Amino acid sequence: MNIESIHRFSDKITPASEHDLKALERAIGALPLGYRDFMTYLGDGVYFDVIDVLMPNEVLAATKDRKRWLAECYQELPPEHQAVLPQDQVDTRGFVFGFMNPNGPYRSELWHVPGAAHPLYVLTPFHDELYWVEDSFFDPLNWVSVKGPWGVAQGVKRFFEPKKHRATVALDHFQPTTVEAVRDRMLKLLPDCETHSTRANGAGKLHSWTSLSKQIGGRVSVFSHVQPFEDVTATLVDAQVEEDESGAAIAGVDLTIDYDRDASKFIDGMLSALTAEGFTIRFKRNR
Repeated sequence: MNIESIHRFSDKITPASEHDLKALERAIGALPLGYRDFMTYLGDGVYFDVIDVLMPNEVLAATKDRKRWLAECYQELPPEHQAVLPQDQVDTRGFVFGFMNPNGPYRSELWHVPGAAHPLYVLTPFHDELYWVEDSFFDPLNWVSVKGPWGVAQGVKRFFEPKKHRATVALDHFQPTTVEAVRDRMLKLLPDCETHSTRANGAGKLHSWTSLSKQIGGRVSVFSHVQPFEDVTATLVDAQVEEDESGAAIAGVDLTIDYDRDASKFIDGMLSALTAEGFTIRFKRNR
């Protein structure tokens, strides 16, 4: 995949310096395929809302820290997975280059092992599957294991969010409404929205809708509070369910807007319109 085809939320990137890239290269040998291009075109940020790729000056310290816990990543791996990348190879010549969901319960690690059969590997503590990354840093989400490709992110447009100069606002609407209705409203407020992904329940109703918007330099995500149990495994996020005192599900949606802080005035005007229509702001913060 051409790295320039990745949708950047903003041009306010923090690229890696050539000095830091060369210093890392001297320390470990050849850099992973595509890493230099990734770090100079995209820089410090989060890929596809999943992968936090380390800057060159972070790799060695992160590797030293994670090697102390390497046994956790192999504890549940069946022999056929361990044969793909033996633990001793990672321990003696591996380097960690990124984390997936670093603060969540399903943290995974992106490892580069010079001389191994594949350019990158995905290791997850107490997990029973090991993945490798076919396209290295040209697409760090193109995972394959001995069972076949990881299908969750197949065929979906890739995007990248820089870490700096960003803000997020989250809203709730607890009156009876639908994801479709909120989607249509957002398309009027943000006509340039490009639908990125959708999820539907068993009845064909949207459970989620995510779009990308150049106008705000970010993303709009809408999720239903209620979802049939049988559809939970089809989503990329946990179902968010609100209940009243009797335990009955409350209809409504969750709306999250990630944006470039330069769009703050426009966002404030949009929030005025949304709160007048029944939305409640749950939080608004810079990050």
